[in-house]
Amino acid sequence: MPAISLNTTPPTQPKDRRNARQKDLALRVDLMDDPTQLEQLAEDWDRLAAQAVIPTVCLGFCWQAAWVEQFLTPGRELFVLVVRREGRIIGLAPWYRLRRRIIGLSLKELRPIGAPETASDYLDVLSAPGQQADVAAALYEHLHTRAASSWDLLSLEDIPADSAFAMHVMRRLDQDGRSFELEPRAYCPIARLPDDPELLLRGLSSNRREQFRRHRRLLEKRARLEQRAITDLDALAAEQLEALLEPLLRLHRRRWPEYDLRVYGFLSRVIARMRACGTRQTNEDLSASSRARLDYLLLDGREIGGLLHFDTQGRREMYLIGVDRDAHPRVSVGNVLVGMNLQQAVADGVGEYDFMKGVETYKLHWSQAGRRTLVLRLMRPRSVAVMAWWLVRQLKAGMRLVLR
Repeated sequence: MPAISLNTTPPTQPKDRRNARQKDLALRVDLMDDPTQLEQLAEDWDRLAAQAVIPTVCLGFCWQAAWVEQFLTPGRELFVLVVRREGRIIGLAPWYRLRRRIIGLSLKELRPIGAPETASDYLDVLSAPGQQADVAAALYEHLHTRAASSWDLLSLEDIPADSAFAMHVMRRLDQDGRSFELEPRAYCPIARLPDDPELLLRGLSSNRREQFRRHRRLLEKRARLEQRAITDLDALAAEQLEALLEPLLRLHRRRWPEYDLRVYGFLSRVIARMRACGTRQTNEDLSASSRARLDYLLLDGREIGGLLHFDTQGRREMYLIGVDRDAHPRVSVGNVLVGMNLQQAVADGVGEYDFMKGVETYKLHWSQAGRRTLVLRLMRPRSVAVMAWWLVRQLKAGMRLVLR
């Protein structure tokens, strides 16, 4: 159940005192709401994303700008808040505003760029190291003063459980007696990788280890089994990239026919943007940026499994998987695909393999740990639309209980 604070007492600090605190910190908060101007933030965006508590492709400019291009449809408006100290950007709140109607009332909801269509993880507010408390305070003050009429509900989906922004904001909400909700969102299994590929298998249960080896042998007996890694995706022309992605997308679509086709186009946009990112950054910056790679498992030259990965600062994130479940009647192709790719990650010097959200059995078999993401919701005080939204949710929850 969500932990809910229903206290709607207005803030006890007078407005001039709040504004004085922001002025004393020499902070300024500006709104970026023009998608055509978003590129101006690219360099600072990636600089801050590289310093996030969890380095991830989902926070980088390539990912988030591609989401804006693909999914900022009518009814959605860019709402990126930029925090500056003496002219230098020290924080970014990468949000958009969704307008919808609740019982005839207009509800203005702020949500993180990347949610919900692309199953992004670790969507956090970006802050420079040591500036998290000041960035959170500046955004909090801005939302409740200058921007108070611009929103009714702030829904921070898929925010990391150890987000400094969430911690500082919840502390302030408690102090001011304002309403908020906090609830679990997703679990992201993690494999902490050793230095030796053999040590990886030793960390498995004996049954899982033997199954992986047996299934691999069965495939090798049937035909030539090989891996193919494509690590220069961002250097390819659009036609070449499309041709290389096609086998993976075909296998993925066969397993999940209801999958949103727009996400495939989004991924092509992300990878294409990584090419532009590479020309913008120095070699030092590139070591902190995300790179895409395709990993195929081939049987006699035919793709029977594939994975789309993103590498960021020694972490490898598994975003998309596709397998031919009919390749062998006695083999879990997915199990062999994942195991061989984990071994390859060890050989590549990857320290952490992130399966991203989902508790599918194969993820739990190969992982030893995991991270939680949450949903943090803030309600604007005395908003009639929020009261209607809350009432509708309670009615729906009551109906579910009655119908059980």
